[in-house]
Amino acid sequence: MKKIESIREVVVRLKMGEKVCRNREDVFAWQKEKITEYRKGSRFVMSLEDFLELYGRDTFFELEESGPEIDSEKDEEYYRYYHK
Repeated sequence: MKKIESIREVVVRLKMGEKVCRNREDVFAWQKEKITEYRKGSRFVMSLEDFLELYGRDTFFELEESGPEIDSEKDEEYYRYYHK
């Protein structure tokens, strides 16, 4: 995971629609002018001011979301043989 250098950069990334994480469990997202924190099945919504007060000195990282990988060879084979 790549470290985000400053809390200002964290806020900019959140407002641009990116998700960031504080550790491997806490994920933060910008929604409806508030910051939502997702932690172990729970969700907390807070103002930007509260976020800065609570987490302003913490270290944040880019969230690496990996979705399922698609094997293009198998995909091509499927459509070639099964969709005629």
